[in-house]
Amino acid sequence: MNIKLFLVFSVLVTFYFNNLFSQDFIREYEVQYSYIHALAFNNVDNRFASADSLRDVKIWDPSLEKPLLTLTGHYDEVYYVLYSPNNKYFLSACSDEVKVWDASSYKFVMDVPVRKYIALYLVSFLGTDNAAIFGNFYGEIFSFDLTKRSVMRKYSIANPSIGIIMDSKREKLASIGGDENDDKAYIVNFWNISDGKRISFIPYGRNEVYRLLFSPNGRDLVIASEGHNLAIWDINNRTKKFETKLDDDPVQNVLQ
Repeated sequence: MNIKLFLVFSVLVTFYFNNLFSQDFIREYEVQYSYIHALAFNNVDNRFASADSLRDVKIWDPSLEKPLLTLTGHYDEVYYVLYSPNNKYFLSACSDEVKVWDASSYKFVMDVPVRKYIALYLVSFLGTDNAAIFGNFYGEIFSFDLTKRSVMRKYSIANPSIGIIMDSKREKLASIGGDENDDKAYIVNFWNISDGKRISFIPYGRNEVYRLLFSPNGRDLVIASEGHNLAIWDINNRTKKFETKLDDDPVQNVLQ
């Protein structure tokens, strides 16, 4: 082969593969195939936010195909996005990091001091713009004043191991934990948010519990568990009101 032709061919091949595996190309591919972990709607301007596996938070206008802006700064995948009740603040969080943004301008406000390397299972507001609540894998719960930038109340519940949820009235928490009497069994505990005391529990045996969901009035709890089981429990009476088995759908994803 002519030496000049060979050199030109080598340059073209090198250029092609450098572009093929460049950061821009990989980024475009990852955006196309990234996971969306969470969505949140802003009821003031009808925009919505998405959290993805690329560590980004995107703000969208439903009428446009491209994001209006992208919020960066998280070191890991973002799993939570939410607006405060009156859209003063916007929160984004990965497994052990919470960032607070202004919900109008999306300017960064602060980082909430959560415990590093311990997975967050609860990120929510307490019915007002200025108060949020956080809980992690170790069952450490604390409420935080976003205006004063200080902890309001701090307490610990039993190790939830899977997750923590809060009812719509911001009065109770439910957590999935291990049974103290059987290390292979599960128990669903209910806690009073105001003082952190346990108010009730549902022993669930060795059927692994995947997801929990409070009813709108906070009186019942939906439990998705191993074997595609879905059950509704009366919290006060600790009785099962309904149970069914889903044949096709993976129950662990039903309540997401």
